[in-house]
Amino acid sequence: MPNFDHKEASRETFDKVAKNYEAHYMGRHSLSLHPKVMQFVTPIPHNSILDVGCGPGNLLANLDSLGTKLSGSDISPEMIRRAKERLGDRAELKVADSEHLPWPDNNFDVVISTDSFHHYPSPEAVLREMGRVLVSKGHLVIADPYYSEFFRKLLNYSFRFSKQGDVKVYSQDEWESMLKNTGLKLLDWDTSIRGSVVLKAQFE
Repeated sequence: MPNFDHKEASRETFDKVAKNYEAHYMGRHSLSLHPKVMQFVTPIPHNSILDVGCGPGNLLANLDSLGTKLSGSDISPEMIRRAKERLGDRAELKVADSEHLPWPDNNFDVVISTDSFHHYPSPEAVLREMGRVLVSKGHLVIADPYYSEFFRKLLNYSFRFSKQGDVKVYSQDEWESMLKNTGLKLLDWDTSIRGSVVLKAQFE
């Protein structure tokens, strides 16, 4: 779709669904991934976590039980408003483009992203930015849609006509290539949740 602004479309989409996110199909899918993301994050030694594309803060609220410093960003002002209502001062929350995270270098032990990555028009730029804010040997945990080749190609074709900011769902080979290109090493790959992958990588 020539000259289509995926970021603005994502902002508008998530501003609209923020109020009823948990009941929306987008929210239901994201919530279904949270237990697996928690399972990946909990064993990692950490004092700080950044949730990129944090939505209304559901996962951060769950992570609050770990007693770690929490931060979150989202392109949608309405999502951040809801997250602040949910979390109060228990997390540092900012409206931000994932390619330009408003935190200093080497700031987080863990960066997570759930059901957000397929909205990024410049995925490697986002991975580099996540790597920038991670400490040396810090960990990245991403959960996103994942399908067999036939359904992935069908879905990606449909994204050409989407007005919700969807960009692309990636194959395992594409994920491994993007991570390698941006200084991240794939450590774990879990497709046990139907239609999804949860991966863990480490910044080298």
